[in-house]
Amino acid sequence: GSDRITYRDLDHRATRIAQMLRERGADAATPVGVYMTRSIGACAALLGVLKAGSPYMPLDTTQPSHRLHLLIANSGCRLVLTLRGLKGELPDDVETLLLDPEATVWRQPPPIESKAQPGEIAYVIWTSGSTGVPKGVMGTHRASINRLQWMYEKYPFAAGEVCCQKTALGFVDAVWEIFGPLLKGVSTVIVPDDMILDPEALIELLAENRVTRV
Repeated sequence: GSDRITYRDLDHRATRIAQMLRERGADAATPVGVYMTRSIGACAALLGVLKAGSPYMPLDTTQPSHRLHLLIANSGCRLVLTLRGLKGELPDDVETLLLDPEATVWRQPPPIESKAQPGEIAYVIWTSGSTGVPKGVMGTHRASINRLQWMYEKYPFAAGEVCCQKTALGFVDAVWEIFGPLLKGVSTVIVPDDMILDPEALIELLAENRVTRV
């Protein structure tokens, strides 16, 4: 939409989220849930979790309550990044960090360096559970970087490219859609859910923003 964010401001948000997570005891062994719709704020949340040195676990805001509670319980997740309007849908026994624009988290952040190591878990993405109980697939930082490096070599970015992010955060393609462009300084357009379901509106949005990769 009309929202824009620079790399500097995105890093500012991610750094502050990371600092708050560390203050609340986030570690490399326990995933931090991200219960938000696809947005600039969600991208900042994912980056903040990684910068804190924890794995992020995207939680689909459209999934049934039973599945949401099951994934949180099975993963051992005890911290969830979310918004005030979504907080009530989460289990009572998890701690939440609200990322609404007026939240207290957004004061000037101190410098912070990520503690994450290549062999540690970067994210936990859950299977659909269509063959039984959902399974959490754990992707490492090293594997994610290897995947992106392959993409950069096989399909290198050209000057002036614009990407788009259209995939649900809980689907693995969102990993390269978000981090692939960000690590190369490429602009990304976040496609609203209603436009994904409307082919004509989607094509119009891609053309308007001169998106080159989808």
